[in-house]
Amino acid sequence: MKRINILLSTLFLISFSNPAISEDANNIVTNFINTIKEDNPEKIADLFTYPIIRWSLVPNINNKQEFLEKYDMLFDEKLKQRIINPNNWKIMKSGQAMMNNGEIWLDYDGLVISFPYFATEKEKIYTKMLIQKDKDRLPASLKNFKSNVLFFKINNGIGRIDLLPRVTEDITEEEKYQYAFWNNGKEMSDEPDIILKNGSMTVEGNPGSEHTGRNERYIFKSGTYTYSFNLNNIARSDQNYRELNIYKDDELIISYPAEIFK
Repeated sequence: MKRINILLSTLFLISFSNPAISEDANNIVTNFINTIKEDNPEKIADLFTYPIIRWSLVPNINNKQEFLEKYDMLFDEKLKQRIINPNNWKIMKSGQAMMNNGEIWLDYDGLVISFPYFATEKEKIYTKMLIQKDKDRLPASLKNFKSNVLFFKINNGIGRIDLLPRVTEDITEEEKYQYAFWNNGKEMSDEPDIILKNGSMTVEGNPGSEHTGRNERYIFKSGTYTYSFNLNNIARSDQNYRELNIYKDDELIISYPAEIFK
């Protein structure tokens, strides 16, 4: 039994230890840190993949020119100091690199594939302004939300999912979500045809990359019906597939392909 355990341990090390990967990953982290230290927006912009996904109401950054225009909103001194601290970085077995608990991810080529929302005070202030502007256009029944998660279109209407405020100050309290849907011909300033509250969210996959490495499910109940809005990013040939599934008594009765918009 002891010999078997030793053999299994050896196989494990052979399978998951790759000094070349570690060395390459260390190099991409060092390069990223040094580029941030230079504080040259042109060089930093070249280390990003586009689009850079921002929180729902904040416009995505689609190219290098938009990055340069938003540079001061994306980076401040606090974020730079976190980035240039090598103790904040972890090399993954895949050869990718992660800062803190997935705040930033670098791929095998040293490009940023996941970047934090609200990383700077400027973006926080900008986001609060957009949230308030969004609330001002909505009917009273929908105004009590903390932030928007997404807007979506299906063939017979438009909808939105919002994060609700916590009932208490306990940060371990499960977050709840609100679902609203308008049939074709209506605007979001109108009273929605469907409002569902106290929805939940489940996650599968890599927690460090919302839009490229994990699946998300937003689930809402209405009597015997369940509405499940799915963001499927794993194990699909068509990346970033979204769908709204409706179940009755746990049986799927209809599925709508969905498009996310801003």
